[in-house]
Amino acid sequence: MDIVGILIGIVVGSVITAPFLWLAGKWIVGGEKAKFTDAVWIGVLGTVINAVIGSLIGGTIGALAQLVAYLYLVKTYYETGWGNAVIISIVAVVIMAVVVVLLGMFLGINLAGYWLALLGFFISLRGGRGPRVCSCTLAASGPPGQAPVHQRQRCCPTPC
Repeated sequence: MDIVGILIGIVVGSVITAPFLWLAGKWIVGGEKAKFTDAVWIGVLGTVINAVIGSLIGGTIGALAQLVAYLYLVKTYYETGWGNAVIISIVAVVIMAVVVVLLGMFLGINLAGYWLALLGFFISLRGGRGPRVCSCTLAASGPPGQAPVHQRQRCCPTPC
């Protein structure tokens, strides 16, 4: 992935997640500790740190390291404990989910494409490691009058 794509992913991810982190932080630790600029920095640094950790460490250990790094950023920037960092993160995700559902219901805006693109962005930063999704189909072929033999069609470059 090129540097422009990475920068766009960081900016878009931060712009979308920052308001939710800020609202959750403001509600849990108060407006004095939870500033909007802190939420933006958590988003930017979280994306960069997660990309570095994901490219170096894969699998479950890498995912846990990313989670701990993200919670550490929330804990540090909002000057709170580990428990409140977990609560802030969960509340931010819940607020974001509610807003996405409401946007979909009332305005017809569907952000599923954004979520899938963001997921693809993070998987690509991990060097392609992660769950492989393949849309290959099975094709029935064989001699006429006999049961078809199912063969996987090659429609994508990744092995199924």
